[in-house]
Amino acid sequence: AARTRPERPALIAGGHHMSYETFENRAHALAHGLLGLGLQPGDRVAFQLPNGIEAALCYFACFKAGLIGVPCNTRLARREMTFALDHSQARVSSAVASRTNDSPSIARNCQPSITSSTSIRTSCRRTRTTSLR
Repeated sequence: AARTRPERPALIAGGHHMSYETFENRAHALAHGLLGLGLQPGDRVAFQLPNGIEAALCYFACFKAGLIGVPCNTRLARREMTFALDHSQARVSSAVASRTNDSPSIARNCQPSITSSTSIRTSCRRTRTTSLR
């Protein structure tokens, strides 16, 4: 369906939909942005997003870039998220915008020093925060 009808909905979540073509383009851009942070295939990318289009984009971007997606429950407390990041050895951590009050300080605990993330809606530009908007 993605090749024969790229305009058809690939994802529908919460009243929003995304076509196969848009999904492919955004997943590709996010994958490129993640690799642009210096990540290498096999590196782990933690993300704390509710179920929805953004979470699917993160997963597919990780697949495209050869990265390992580490989904984290959006209800994790700070201590639990810190443990998840340490245990997973994630090099990048991203969180939904409403969770960013805790995320920047938690992200500093990621194994190597990369703590920047990408923003799906701003074409994967580097940011100092750890949020996907």
